[in-house]
Amino acid sequence: MSGEVDRCSAPELVQQLDGMLAAGLVLDVSGVEFLDIGGLRALLALDGRLRRTGHRLVLAAVPWPVRLLLDHVDLRDPFSTSPTVEQAIARVSAGGSCHSGA
Repeated sequence: MSGEVDRCSAPELVQQLDGMLAAGLVLDVSGVEFLDIGGLRALLALDGRLRRTGHRLVLAAVPWPVRLLLDHVDLRDPFSTSPTVEQAIARVSAGGSCHSGA
């Protein structure tokens, strides 16, 4: 993902990712420059759908603007995060649990 994720672009994001929800999903958000409440809602919806199937959404390489929003609204804990894409993929592939901030 890159650029802005807002109420206008979030529905397209959800549609593009809809077919990838079978076994956990790693999103490299390192290129996201802006995330608004619409984008946050889209990520929460994706995470909720994955959790219902026993999987998780993992945000990888979370940049400062996104981390600031997650911290500000106190929603970082619902998302699993990983410092790198490679670590996130390894966790999802291994089927292990992902912990926030790990």
